[in-house]
Amino acid sequence: MNERLVAVETEMKGLRELLNERDERYQQQHVASQTAILKAEASVDKRLEGLNELRQMTNDQAKMFMRSAEAGLAFKAIETRIDTLENLVVERNSKGIGMANMLGYVVGILGLVAAYYFHR
Repeated sequence: MNERLVAVETEMKGLRELLNERDERYQQQHVASQTAILKAEASVDKRLEGLNELRQMTNDQAKMFMRSAEAGLAFKAIETRIDTLENLVVERNSKGIGMANMLGYVVGILGLVAAYYFHR
């Protein structure tokens, strides 16, 4: 019976050593997993901070852009002013042409009068 008891104790000792070895290995794996998780969380936090900065920059930039309705109104006002200026230019050019024609008639009439006066 002593031999059996010794055999059981030896086997129990071996099982305890195996359990301790596995427990230590699982502890190491757990520590490694926790370290990896912390690194991954830090990496995700850093990425999210970058995305938040990018989102904020985009929002700030969007506030500076003109909306399409506002741009349409501004362009319509500019077109109206351009049309008004074009009409003024055409009107002034027309008056200038009329004045040039009038001057031509006056010079022509003066020429006729001078020719008639000097020809007598």
